[in-house]
Amino acid sequence: MKQLLLLILCLLAFGTVNANPYYSTDIPACGYGVVEFDQDLDLYEEPNFDSKLLMTLVLSHSSSNFTMMGEAKGSSYYMLAENKKKDKAYLLVVDENDNGWYKVVYGKKEGLFGWVNLPANQFMSLKDFYFANGRKNGVYIFKDIPPDERKLYAQPFEKAEDKKTVANYDHAYKIKLEIIKGNWMLVRVLDINHAEKIGYLR
Repeated sequence: MKQLLLLILCLLAFGTVNANPYYSTDIPACGYGVVEFDQDLDLYEEPNFDSKLLMTLVLSHSSSNFTMMGEAKGSSYYMLAENKKKDKAYLLVVDENDNGWYKVVYGKKEGLFGWVNLPANQFMSLKDFYFANGRKNGVYIFKDIPPDERKLYAQPFEKAEDKKTVANYDHAYKIKLEIIKGNWMLVRVLDINHAEKIGYLR
């Protein structure tokens, strides 16, 4: 799950590279889905309206297309991602119950969690979230990914003997997501000299 979660790098449009976060360690290594919201959202300590109100999450409303881990107005909470042009934001879900309550991460560095109440149609799996946003916006590379992990492969693999490197994407100018299979993405990479490379990345 942690490997799939790190595929959050799918979310940022190359046309507005406002690349944040810069490092993979800034992404919470937990969760299995996201909730989407388009208006201010109350965050509770427990999954009921009688519990302590921790804060109200406020969309920051800006002209930029897509930012990640964005700060709200005058607060220090972090969302997983925010599409400011559409006034939508996303929180990482780590638990849920049957009454429309979702436990979400709102402070990765501080280890802060809370509960929000939203309709079921505002939840989506990580795979669906990454695929929907990555297909449209492309992907980018974190600054701290080791060089030996910046490779494209002929196919997904689990055993070392099945590993076949087809390209390196250290200097990628643009990466377009085609499909997701488990912890793998099939991508088209346009490198710095505009040569296209196709392969899977983990």
